[in-house]
Parts: sequence; C-alpha cells; structure tokens
Amino acid sequence: MRNLTTSTIFCVLLLLITCGCQTKYVANMEETFVVIAARSPSDVAMTAPPIGAEPAVQIGAKLSTGETLTWVDGATYSKWHSEWLRSLPLSHGDPMFEDVYYPDFKNSSKGYRYTSKGEEIGVVFHVDSQLRLIAAPAGAPIYILERPLNSKDAKDFEAVLEDMKFHPGPVDGVIDAKTRAAIGFYLEYRGHEYRPLHPAISTALFSELVGRLPE
Repeated sequence: MRNLTTSTIFCVLLLLITCGCQTKYVANMEETFVVIAARSPSDVAMTAPPIGAEPAVQIGAKLSTGETLTWVDGATYSKWHSEWLRSLPLSHGDPMFEDVYYPDFKNSSKGYRYTSKGEEIGVVFHVDSQLRLIAAPAGAPIYILERPLNSKDAKDFEAVLEDMKFHPGPVDGVIDAKTRAAIGFYLEYRGHEYRPLHPAISTALFSELVGRLPE
C-alpha cells in the first residue's frame, strides 16, 4: 500500500509539473476581462496614432478564456494553450501603474504566452484575480484589463466610496466614469503620485474598501 501511495503521489506530481508548463483552460475556468485603459510606461514617450487610424485594441474589448479563446482584437481560437513565462511583473514600480499594483504589491504577477497551432497569439500578465495586462507588440501602450464586478460587488464598492464622501455617482451597481473618478480621488488621498483617468479596481483595492474579496 505504501509503495502504491508513493507511486500515485509521484504520478500526480509529474502530471502537475507537466500541466504547469503548458496548460489549456477548460470550460469550468471561463473568465472574461475587459480593456479599461491603455497607458504607456512613464519612460516611454506617448505617440499619437495617424489621423483616421483606429487603435489596435479598443477600450471595452474583451479577453475571454474557456474552451474557446477570444483575444482582444476579436479573433477566436478553438485550439489554444497558455505557457507560463519566467518574467518580472510588467511595469511593476512604475508610478503610472501604481493603481494596478495596489497598495504595495508583494506577489509576483505571472506572464503567460498564449498560442494556437504553434503560433503566438500574445502574452498576458496575470496581476491578481481582477486584473490582467497585455503589452502592445511594440511594448507600448500597455492595456489594462479588468474582470467586471457583479452588481452586488459594484454596489458595495460604490457605497463605501459614497460613505467616504468621494461621490461615485448613483450607487446602482454600474462602474461608470463617476465611479472611476471617485476611485482616482481615493488613490490620490492614499498618496498616489498620479490620478489616472481610468483607475483599475484591483483585488487589494476592493478588499481594502469593502472588507472582503470580490465574488
């Protein structure tokens, strides 16, 4: 029995190591993240796109994972994989991304290369349960993606901002421009160097204000 148990454990560990190197999301791991902002790192000059040109990725574009991957450009992939990359957190320490790595980011975000049929689709940095980052092929801008809060979480979040007199607009469960502005003022109150136009709602920020994790 002991040998069987040891053998079983070895097989499980081997399977986990193999899956950790290259995995494919399954249906019960479906997630959707929405692009809320595009920012350039503070050491990269902002450049305007040519007149009439559409941005490569639109604000509001979605990244959806599951049996089918939907990339932020709208392309879909029925056969795809994600491979973990050994890399530093994207733009960690840059004051332009202070809201993303809020309040004093301790964990190491993980980069994943998404591929389909041997071709790279793109690289996604998993910051926490709420946030993802995708860099444009040229390195900038960096797109900030957020997992939308459900209505109850959004109402609870707005209610705390309202109680603190940051005035997020109606407490209606909709994270709109007024809510984002209130978040920006809160971050400024907390000592952030910049007040972004579209600040991100990280897991840490939500937990700090609401007192629990988002559902």
